[in-house]
Amino acid sequence: MSEKFCLIIDSGIGGLTTLYSIREVLPTLNCIYYADKAFMPYGSKSASMVEGRIISIIEKFSAYSLCAIVIACNTASAVSKTALRSHYDIPIICIEPAIALATTTNKKVMVLATPLTSRSSMFRELLAGYTSEFVVESLKDLATHIEKWLYDNSIADYGYALHILDSALKKNCDAIVLGCTHYVFLKDEIRKRTGKDVFDGNSGLARQLARTITTTTSCDPKLLFYSSVKEGEVEDLKLRQIYFAQKKRQ
Repeated sequence: MSEKFCLIIDSGIGGLTTLYSIREVLPTLNCIYYADKAFMPYGSKSASMVEGRIISIIEKFSAYSLCAIVIACNTASAVSKTALRSHYDIPIICIEPAIALATTTNKKVMVLATPLTSRSSMFRELLAGYTSEFVVESLKDLATHIEKWLYDNSIADYGYALHILDSALKKNCDAIVLGCTHYVFLKDEIRKRTGKDVFDGNSGLARQLARTITTTTSCDPKLLFYSSVKEGEVEDLKLRQIYFAQKKRQ
């Protein structure tokens, strides 16, 4: 295909929040969103399995002319960024927790993350570069409950997600960083429940992508949604629905 596309990958719906930020900065960019729902959640998998999944997804879209690949999953970014950048010669833009932004004016920062992210050496090295005190909350099932709440319309899972959050948010801190793009769907709720500033890395990633690529204009920008639970070239219309519902709320 002659048209240039940006491929955005996540384990599920979380990266739709990243896609929203990207399209705010680059509204004419052709984008393909891929949710690896069949292997969701990444946060409970091994690092080698997650890395292998990301590479296999990229290969699925080898027929497309890609201007960039965005890893919109903090877990996948933490465990596969180095390997991906050595394997591909196109820009690989990876989501990271907004630690730099949160620590500018806050001394004690809580970071909410998946188990695999919180165990990764890249995540630990990131925190070690700052003098603030960090409270890391490893949340095993939160992303899964958010996924089921929005994709499967499960009100019960919304309740489970809030219960997990309430337990984590009892600890004292000055600000909160969301280390999983799924958690961004609850950003306003977290802010309301704590009264704290809440940070995520989506806007920073979008600006980095804009600085990195040169092909950003299409007269008729395309937005395609696929997932590993849909066979072939069949679009996952539920992903499209969640994305545009998110836009309406902004």
